[in-house]
Amino acid sequence: MAKNICLGFETDHFNFKRGSWIWTIYKKGLEEETVFHWLKQDSTQTIMKRSARPIKLNPKYFDGDFKSTKLDLAVKNEPLIDEIEIDVDISEAVKAEPMEISAASKPSTDNPSVRPARQIKHTSRYLEGIGMLSSSSVTKADVKPEAVESVTNSPDQRPARQTKLNPKYEDGHSSMLSVAKMESDIVDSTSVPAVSRRNREIAKSKRRPPKQIRPSVKYWDLESTDDENPKRPCERSNCPAVAPICFAGISERCTGNKYTSRWYHISAGEHYCNDCFEYLRGRRGFSGDQDRGPKDYEAWRALWSSKAQRNASVSGYLVDQVLPFWARCQTCGKWRQLPRGFQVTPNIQSSFTCTVLAMCGNKVKQKDKDTDACDTLEDKRVQYVCSSNEFFPSRPSPSLRQSVAAPFLTKYYPDGIGLSPTELVQPISKAEKKKLCPYVVPFAKENRPLHALGVTPDMMLEQEIAEFPDLAQDCPHLYLALRNLVLAIWALNPKEWVTKEKVEIHIICRGLVRISCVTFLPRLLTFLTRHGYINQGLLTPPRSAVIPDDCQCSVIVVGGGASGLAAARCLHSYGIKVTVLEAKSCVGGRVSVSTESEVDTHSGQLLNGCWNNPLAIMAYQSGINLEPQSDSCPLITSEGQLVPDDLDRRIEFHYNAILDIVSDWRKGRDARDDVPLIDKFKEFHEEFIRETQEYFSEAAFSQQEVRRLVNFYLSNLEFACGCSLDQASSLYWDQNEDLLQLGGPHMRVSGGFGLLLKSLAQDLDITLDCQVEEVIYEDKNVVVRSNQGDFTADKVIVTVPLTVLKKGVPKFQPPLPEFKLEAIQSLGAGQVEKVTLLFSEDFWSEKINQRALFGQVPESEDHMGFFNVFYSHYCQESGSYFLMSHLVGKGLALMEGKTDEEIVDACLQVLQSLFPEKKIPQPQTSIVSHWTQDPYTGMAYSYIPVGASGQTYDDMAHTVDSRLHFAGEATHRQFPQTVTGAYISGMREAWKILDSLLNK
Repeated sequence: MAKNICLGFETDHFNFKRGSWIWTIYKKGLEEETVFHWLKQDSTQTIMKRSARPIKLNPKYFDGDFKSTKLDLAVKNEPLIDEIEIDVDISEAVKAEPMEISAASKPSTDNPSVRPARQIKHTSRYLEGIGMLSSSSVTKADVKPEAVESVTNSPDQRPARQTKLNPKYEDGHSSMLSVAKMESDIVDSTSVPAVSRRNREIAKSKRRPPKQIRPSVKYWDLESTDDENPKRPCERSNCPAVAPICFAGISERCTGNKYTSRWYHISAGEHYCNDCFEYLRGRRGFSGDQDRGPKDYEAWRALWSSKAQRNASVSGYLVDQVLPFWARCQTCGKWRQLPRGFQVTPNIQSSFTCTVLAMCGNKVKQKDKDTDACDTLEDKRVQYVCSSNEFFPSRPSPSLRQSVAAPFLTKYYPDGIGLSPTELVQPISKAEKKKLCPYVVPFAKENRPLHALGVTPDMMLEQEIAEFPDLAQDCPHLYLALRNLVLAIWALNPKEWVTKEKVEIHIICRGLVRISCVTFLPRLLTFLTRHGYINQGLLTPPRSAVIPDDCQCSVIVVGGGASGLAAARCLHSYGIKVTVLEAKSCVGGRVSVSTESEVDTHSGQLLNGCWNNPLAIMAYQSGINLEPQSDSCPLITSEGQLVPDDLDRRIEFHYNAILDIVSDWRKGRDARDDVPLIDKFKEFHEEFIRETQEYFSEAAFSQQEVRRLVNFYLSNLEFACGCSLDQASSLYWDQNEDLLQLGGPHMRVSGGFGLLLKSLAQDLDITLDCQVEEVIYEDKNVVVRSNQGDFTADKVIVTVPLTVLKKGVPKFQPPLPEFKLEAIQSLGAGQVEKVTLLFSEDFWSEKINQRALFGQVPESEDHMGFFNVFYSHYCQESGSYFLMSHLVGKGLALMEGKTDEEIVDACLQVLQSLFPEKKIPQPQTSIVSHWTQDPYTGMAYSYIPVGASGQTYDDMAHTVDSRLHFAGEATHRQFPQTVTGAYISGMREAWKILDSLLNK
């Protein structure tokens, strides 16, 4: 068996307990690769069971040729005697021949690099070794066998621990223990009373925790390493850290800023050493630490595993519990690392200064000025994080703490949305929900499909992945935490603009990654604002968001409807010079407010879906009331009979089933197979009737009445399309249903959309009665010619209705591209008219059980779309009652060429047939819309005719020559036919212009 020289004497066999440390003294000329080879050959050894490889030497203990005069006898944290297996014959060890210490082995007083001896724990093995060291020799007579036997045989007796040495001990120059002092300690240690295990553990718990080492400015500087102070760089690919520092410091053996066998990488500026890793894993003889140790780790691990989706790990524990916080001084703007145990809250982060940090570190004993504390240089790692153009990666990513989004997301795994599972979070209460804006719903509802302008808390949207591909790959959970935090802040108060400063104080996470999160915030806020998730409505952005003067441009908006006003207000709020040219004498377009009629001013307007609807949010901001619109619609025949509810539900189910069959039929088909929607509906309806003769047999109504009920639902479908069903495409009539739609109940805007649009028009430069004739965009500037002269700007947004564009107004020079002209001509312009009546009494509510709307079953197919549905409304301000209905399709054709009085009389006759038991009074006021006859409107809303597709909407929205923009409901594929779609399209074009300026 190979011999091993250990602690100054030779022995044939050692049997160590697994996990204990082995420290070896090397004689002059001993080669590294021969050390501990005997362990690999000894079949009885019990050490190194995990790995039989030779122990790797630490090069800082030796010089290059192993000729150092330093003799290291130190053993750090050696386990107690009863914690190690010792298979050594003490008597034979004492009989061993004395070993001469050569001059090369003697301590040198001239070498300043000689390190003082470490603390020695007196187990029997070390006592024997030390006893043999003297200026000449130490024999067995110098050591009393009885003393050795008393130490080794009595489990309750242990030698006293040697006091830590002062480098200037005795002679004031030598850093080694003198021979006389060592001999006296050997003899005296046998008579010192032993300390019990319990007392030793109590004494150990009172020790001061290891001091946290501050990072050097040469964290990534290769020049910080030398032969006397060797460093080990991080082995992670692309990590620039050459001299890492352990941020953990939870083990007494923590390497700190010195050499370690391995660095564990968290980020380019954050690492922890192998000693701290082994300590948490309970390896290599560690017995725990009262301050931070395995008990804390195991408790955290149990809590994490009970709430988290991912497995617990050492790195996860250190990132979640140990990694230091960072805060930015509100005075100088420098980032400072906070001391361990510093409690971080949003209030502290909003008022943090360098003086607070100096006082916490006891670096000052009196109040200093902020400027004095701010003179301290910023950590070099901060410069590295800030200089990076990409998001600073950290693996695992730190979790956000105290997030205001947490109460909204208690049903999700915390770590799956970037929050800490170790925090106790209470779900938001019903009382708190009532205080929130009911129209801001940023997160998907439970057991409901995702609605438009909402997000799934634990998943990135496709547009987010396309915008932030690096974050989606490196740290998606951290991005989700930031995104959800911003949306929650917006939901708590949609009357205030969500700024970077407001969000920054709520970003509470450990590590340098917080600096990167704060740096990333402007990009995130801009993205969410651009796509309509936050900062919607009548809000004004802060001054910091205003476009600089050197990036300014001028814009002309043609048309003062919902889309034009939305674009103009958005650009104006960012400091862009905007001029709105409106052909009419008032703004608002097809939903303009007429000051001549009380009916038009107070008539309700329908809002299809209120969740995250920008118009609903605008109403909330301006204090305009929204009334929920009930879906319950009782049907009345032309004979005045109410249709039974069971039959109504049966016909409605049949109607929806036929539309589902049409949807299945069109799968895999293209425009060549397109036919009118009514043809396909009738085909499948008749086939269904033939195959299920008894489906309607038990109904109280005849087959003729059943067909009349089906015609009612077809009439309602014509109103939704804005045209007769023989014009609508059977393939693409509902193409927008493939996209996310606004959720929540339908609402009625008290006072109409015109009041909201008037709020948008405030403080804008609007020229009324200005008919635009031509748009010339062939030169650098765009020239707009009108009846009031020429206007010049850098860009133009055209928001005129589709019917006006079909007429070739305005003219474009040069002409529009072919795809644009084809889209204009192929898209359908829906024809709908509205009739509103004002009564002094309510004669309809009693029959329909106080419901808000009721329907008229048409007498025949020729009467489809003829006052099909009536909407009722009561105005508390005037005490008047309103009824509103529409003409569409064949019903509109019946009233073609009629005067307003004749149209109102026809409507009153329909009401009289529905309520024969009542005498219908003459209305106090009435108004009939003339959208189809208005030369500047000409339509109600767009639809997809046979041969067109959803792509037509995208072609309508396409920008020409980067200077000619188009907006309006006919340019929005997701929300066509609505005022909401028109508003969002205007915001879309405004952000196109803003992005072009910001990206210059």
